[in-house]
Amino acid sequence: MQGRIDRRGFLGVGGSALICTLGGKSIHLRTIGDARKADALAAGLRRPAAAQRDPVDGLKFGTPQPQPGGQVREYWIQARSVRWDVAPTGRDD
Repeated sequence: MQGRIDRRGFLGVGGSALICTLGGKSIHLRTIGDARKADALAAGLRRPAAAQRDPVDGLKFGTPQPQPGGQVREYWIQARSVRWDVAPTGRDD
């Protein structure tokens, strides 16, 4: 089994390869400023021809309204950091 990569390691390596290069340029996302630079770089890239003529990109969707007699409910969600052992047994089955 030595030398083999597990599923989590494979996805981690593959994801980092996609995140770390954009348009052939190396990107390190450590701060909000880094994310803004990456967004600006992505906006400047030429899109593939198939993506440029996709009619779905031009669709606009308004804010949905409740049915007659219905009511509007607004929910706010907050995220917080927690320590969580996702594999307490040491195995990722």
